[in-house]
Amino acid sequence: MRKYLYKRMWMLLLVPVSFLILYIAEKNSWIAEHIFARGIYYYLSQLISTVTGIFPFSIAEIFVLCSPILVILVIVLFLRHIAMSEGRHKTVIYKAVLNVLCVISAAFFIYVITDSVNYYRYPFSYYAGFEVEKSTVDELYAVGEDIVMRANEIREELVNEDDEGVFKLTGSMGEVSEMAREAYKTLGKEYPVLKGHYGKNKLFLTSKYISYSKMVGLFVPFTMEANNNVDVVQYNIPSDMCHELAHLHGFIKEDEANYIAYLACTNSGNMEFEYSGLVQAYICIENALYDADLKKCEELTGKLSDKVRRDVNANSIYWKKIEDTKTGKNVSSAAESINDEYLKANGQEEGVKSYGLMVDLLISQYRSEGFLKD
Repeated sequence: MRKYLYKRMWMLLLVPVSFLILYIAEKNSWIAEHIFARGIYYYLSQLISTVTGIFPFSIAEIFVLCSPILVILVIVLFLRHIAMSEGRHKTVIYKAVLNVLCVISAAFFIYVITDSVNYYRYPFSYYAGFEVEKSTVDELYAVGEDIVMRANEIREELVNEDDEGVFKLTGSMGEVSEMAREAYKTLGKEYPVLKGHYGKNKLFLTSKYISYSKMVGLFVPFTMEANNNVDVVQYNIPSDMCHELAHLHGFIKEDEANYIAYLACTNSGNMEFEYSGLVQAYICIENALYDADLKKCEELTGKLSDKVRRDVNANSIYWKKIEDTKTGKNVSSAAESINDEYLKANGQEEGVKSYGLMVDLLISQYRSEGFLKD
């Protein structure tokens, strides 16, 4: 028995090693950036993503869907093993518990080096070359006004709509996914830290049901897959795909992923992607203005063209239908609470509010370009 424990001890030690790595990364961002984010993580993510990218479906989603069957199978085999181990029941249970702890330990270690440690890397503003500062309401409104004008102009050029006159993507979801990868190839020329060969976005087979959790995308570090919900109003999809790819490129913080997605979309050379990025940026700014100055928020909303407003309203209606169901209320509430605690546990003190901090990066960009005058 003791010999069996010694053989497993090295795996159990992965837990304290993981906490040590997190402690060092938190105290030394250079190590987090160069040893992990641009070192171990960079090569692991490309290798694993390339392998899992061979499959047209999400391996992570299939695993979750099959997990109830797998759990039942493991329990049955375990009970069978106990029944056949005459006089050794305690030994079998001891080994089983030890093996479960080893699996948890290994999973935690993998999670730390493929996800958590990246929370302590250099902020993206370091590579963008500007300082992020607090913004005034006037700056927020000025940037929002420019975003709205740009979105209005591009929307006039997008003629593909559904029967309700709501924007609709011209390509298949597979083609949109490939364009998202191309957008990062383009962006990588300006920001080398975003270079790399990664797999395509995976489309949730259960997208319609995923919406009940209000989830539009999910990066899974164990399989290095950027997964997306494609049941949503379609102007969201290009930006959502680019957001998950930002995570895959090692930028885990939500505000940074939103901003990088905006850059990828607006620099893609594709009008549908640019429109998606602009509308998502507008929504972030609108939310910030709503809390800061309701009058200016209403004024900004009033500048939306009829077509853009129709798209944004369609999105609101979509999520309202989800929220109005009993399942939607319960699942989305639980999912938001879990996500909020997860973000706070990883150093994002604002929790789910950190999604709105993207506007600080956006305004800092505008300020660095001379758009905002003192």
